[in-house]
Amino acid sequence: MNPSTHPARALPIGVVLAGGRSRRLGVDKARLVVPREGARLTLVEWAARRLEPWCDEVLIAGPRSLAPIGRRAIDDAQAPGPAGGLLGAARAAPGRALLVLACDLPWLPSAALGRLCACGDRGAEADLVLFRSGGGLEPLCALWRPPALEQLARRCAAGDGSLWALVEEPLVACEVLDGEDLGADGFFNLNRPEDLERFLAREGGAVERAAGAQPDAGGSSAGGRPRSASSRRKSNR
Repeated sequence: MNPSTHPARALPIGVVLAGGRSRRLGVDKARLVVPREGARLTLVEWAARRLEPWCDEVLIAGPRSLAPIGRRAIDDAQAPGPAGGLLGAARAAPGRALLVLACDLPWLPSAALGRLCACGDRGAEADLVLFRSGGGLEPLCALWRPPALEQLARRCAAGDGSLWALVEEPLVACEVLDGEDLGADGFFNLNRPEDLERFLAREGGAVERAAGAQPDAGGSSAGGRPRSASSRRKSNR
């Protein structure tokens, strides 16, 4: 799907979630540098480039120091965790749909983001379009529309910023896409030391660490992201 095939609908605003503390990983994942498209890119910029074909603008939800030149960083202090990044982007682009990608999903193809947009362009609109993978639902790679963001804001105000709980909220109309065809690597995320080892092995030692690549303050990335439906249940106990 090419975004130009739907000229009547405004393209979404892209959001890179990049503010996690990376405490379990032991290194600031957002500042890892990989070879992509003939350049050396941080994982934040790589996520932004994959969002670009489908979006009017790409925002960086995380510390200002992570935002590549020419991109806007947004404040995510309204709520902790990924919810803060989403709500910060919603304030920066009121009334717009948000196409969201966590920076720690380095192997997700840009075409998968296009699939989210293609579903979002249909007449019957869901509030939230997201994938289901072997690890469960994927709200950190999703198309969020204003009704879902408004419900998230209400839940955060009540003290519950869990995106995974919101997906099961009956007031949010979700469209769930099958992500199994993306394979085991499609939704691989850098979360733990063993994930970093696997990432480095596959990338052939080409990964570098940008200056200041230490655990960073912030809260909008997938740093606390449960890895499966069962782990989500355990984490909520």
